[in-house]
Amino acid sequence: MEKQRFYMQPSVLIKILVCAAVIAAFWFAPPVAPLTEIGMRVIGVFIGVILLLSLVDTVWPAMLAVVLLGQSGVCTINEAISGSIGNWIIYFVLMSFIMTHALNESGFTDRLVAKFMSMKLVSKSPWIFTISLGVLGMLLGCFMDQVPATAFMLAFVSRIYKELGYTGKDSYPHVANILTVFGVNVGGAMTPISHSLAILGIGIYEGATGNTLSLFSYLAFGV
Repeated sequence: MEKQRFYMQPSVLIKILVCAAVIAAFWFAPPVAPLTEIGMRVIGVFIGVILLLSLVDTVWPAMLAVVLLGQSGVCTINEAISGSIGNWIIYFVLMSFIMTHALNESGFTDRLVAKFMSMKLVSKSPWIFTISLGVLGMLLGCFMDQVPATAFMLAFVSRIYKELGYTGKDSYPHVANILTVFGVNVGGAMTPISHSLAILGIGIYEGATGNTLSLFSYLAFGV
């Protein structure tokens, strides 16, 4: 039986070594006031892992971050696991993608895409079409939590790209995805409806200042 050999592209290996060097530099360099030694380690993990996630892979660097944070002194490994993999947002995201998959399998997304692409206003020009994706994400983000709204919008626009003949190697889908998700984030800040962080912020503001922040006042500023 022929033995399988581990192989990694030299460019990928160089990126991993550079990111590891960044982490090591923060771990072993003397702390710069007012940062502590633990603070330096946490910053090094943050920068190194972000670089790994951006340049190398989107899975194992996240697991590496949990291990490194558990060794940095800022928390134990169990606390790092409970604060990441054990956090409720993980299951919230999973359920959001399950909901999106169900909408795709039922044909709802296809019908919505067909309706969207048949609108005269949307089909007037490429600019209007592209901006409409961001506006649609913004409107959805106004009344839904950003996580399920983002999951739905990414599935929605991916069907549009498929209908238009785009592939993952084309640049337009990447630009349109950024615009769409940015629209969802803007919509999420415009209203406190279904947005727990906004409601929490209102409560903290009222408790700290003693002033009442009405829904109308929030909408007037957010919109």
